[in-house]
Amino acid sequence: MSSRSATAAVMARLGNAGRRATRARARVVAATLRRDAPFSAEELAREVGRGGVGRATVFRTLDLLVSIGALARVHGVERGGRCVRYTPCAPAHHHHIVCRSCGRVEEVDLAGLDVRLAAIARTRGYASLGHTVEIAGICAECREGGA
Repeated sequence: MSSRSATAAVMARLGNAGRRATRARARVVAATLRRDAPFSAEELAREVGRGGVGRATVFRTLDLLVSIGALARVHGVERGGRCVRYTPCAPAHHHHIVCRSCGRVEEVDLAGLDVRLAAIARTRGYASLGHTVEIAGICAECREGGA
């Protein structure tokens, strides 16, 4: 899928969720889809800010993209402190494992977990709206390097 069609697909999802498709939002969406690694809101705001997109628009759009499942929030570390980063979502629901030392994020397949969690919610009288699973650990590279 080309970057233009990927952006159009996410913008269509925003429209289906009742949100307006603005040029600023399209710029934010396109910038998120160009990323190969998890990114912070600040990094994205600096990038699209050069094109005239305001910081508030970036932060609001990131929240919208998370709400429609186009982005996932992952919790990591940056310069010794905790931070939130974002990563584009695979077409299917997925989960992450995050290195608490270097911030590396990987997608993990937890086949069957979605069904089990929905069943747990049902047995307790809840209508399951979704879930977030993030596994925290220290990656092999950091363990070997003593980070």
